[in-house]
Amino acid sequence: MTILVLALVALCAPAASAAPQLVTIDVPSAGNVDPREPVLNSALRDLRANVLLPEGYDGSRAYPVLYLLHGISDDYRTWLDPRYGDARAVVGDADVIVVMPEAGRSLNVDWYSEGPRRRRAWARYYLEELIPQLHARFRILPGRRHHAIAGISMGGYGALYLASQLPEYFGAAASLSGIVDIRQAWLSEFMYPIARASHTQIFGPPYGSYVRAHDFLMLRENLRDTRVLITNGDGIPVPAARDQPLQIIGLGGAEATMKVWSAALARRLRAADVDVTTWWRRGIHDWWYWRQDVRRMLTEWDPFAPVPDAPVQWRYTTMMQRGSAWGVGFDLGARPAAPLVLRRDGARLVAEGSGTVTLSTPAGCRRSLTLPGTVDLTAPCPA
Repeated sequence: MTILVLALVALCAPAASAAPQLVTIDVPSAGNVDPREPVLNSALRDLRANVLLPEGYDGSRAYPVLYLLHGISDDYRTWLDPRYGDARAVVGDADVIVVMPEAGRSLNVDWYSEGPRRRRAWARYYLEELIPQLHARFRILPGRRHHAIAGISMGGYGALYLASQLPEYFGAAASLSGIVDIRQAWLSEFMYPIARASHTQIFGPPYGSYVRAHDFLMLRENLRDTRVLITNGDGIPVPAARDQPLQIIGLGGAEATMKVWSAALARRLRAADVDVTTWWRRGIHDWWYWRQDVRRMLTEWDPFAPVPDAPVQWRYTTMMQRGSAWGVGFDLGARPAAPLVLRRDGARLVAEGSGTVTLSTPAGCRRSLTLPGTVDLTAPCPA
């Protein structure tokens, strides 16, 4: 009888809730990033990422992937920390691979001035090294609809920027309280004590070409076929968050300012026919609110909704030395002096800028082109 009772209890007991598996991996750089770059904890000297794998992941099935980028005072561990991102609880039983990489205090871009150690090409690190290493190690679904990126604060800007630089890969990007207006002059003073670098080291001379090429006013066409989510609080705390007075004063003002920037960005993107969803809410610049944003993003917005695979008409702007725009690879050989603009209309590709660019077409051809110039993407490869 005792055995029977125990068996019935076991059958009637609720099933254990699904829990993602945690894997911490080294994601080294072959030269784009110096791992000694300063991060929140000075003891950190390696490039790593925390990866949450769905319950039951064994490599036999492929899953969509969500990249979560941290803020300027954080590191790759912060999203997982129960005091901050609490990603294990927030993600729950979602059937998605969640990648939380190290970003240092990089602003997620290739720095204009590479600094004393000379290797601060963070955007190239993510796009050329981090993503391929993850695909080699984990079963990730192909197709841009299955690749999403989101971030908070500094990472909010980084999510939109990286999605703009590799639109063929990312189908969705979300900025949660993002520092999305990098033109603001006050950033010069803000960056130095926090990022240990000036605004000029990161983005070049104020109002110069490099700043403008990292501003979404110039990059908005890159995101035309990408789903974008922008969220921000109004600087007013909610009682459930239990914010402290000093938090409310400092982080409330920061959040209210960033909402102005985010609202302006949303208007610009919509003017360029980008699919933008905005959520304006109560709250300050803090993790309690971002946890709610991520839950809502996964349940209401669906970062893996269908998106176009490869448009036949597009416009792409960059000041990266090399990269890929909708399957058209480009290599300028050196950092460009002016933005490279690629425009495709069917088989015709127009390239604008200065100097010479080597293009790799979807058909596998390599062409050297003096800028400005035009290429027929359907023409036979040169001998």
